[in-house]
Amino acid sequence: MDPTVCWAIDSAMEYIEDCFSETGGPIIKSWFACKGINEEAQAAYIKRLDKVSAFVDRRMTGHGKRFLAGTDNVTIADCKLAHIYYGTIYNDHFCCTPE
Repeated sequence: MDPTVCWAIDSAMEYIEDCFSETGGPIIKSWFACKGINEEAQAAYIKRLDKVSAFVDRRMTGHGKRFLAGTDNVTIADCKLAHIYYGTIYNDHFCCTPE
C-alpha cells in the first residue's frame, strides 16, 4: 500500500479518536445509565462533531476523492468516521441529539 495512503488512514483515525476520547466515555456512561445528558456535555459533544466535520471537509476537498484517505475504496478510517455519525447524528435515540 502507498505510504501516503497509510499516513492518511492513520492520521484520520488518530484525529477522530483524539477528538472524542475526552467526551465519549462520560456521555456513553450516562446514556447507558439512562441519566440523560446535561447541556454542557451536549455542547461539548457537538463542538467535537463540528471539529471532526471540519477535518473531514478539509480532507475531502483537498484530495477530491470519494473516501477519507483519498482512495477509491473504503478504508478503516471511513468506518471509524461512519460509526460516529451513525451512532450520534443519525441516531434519533442518542442522548446528545438536539431536540
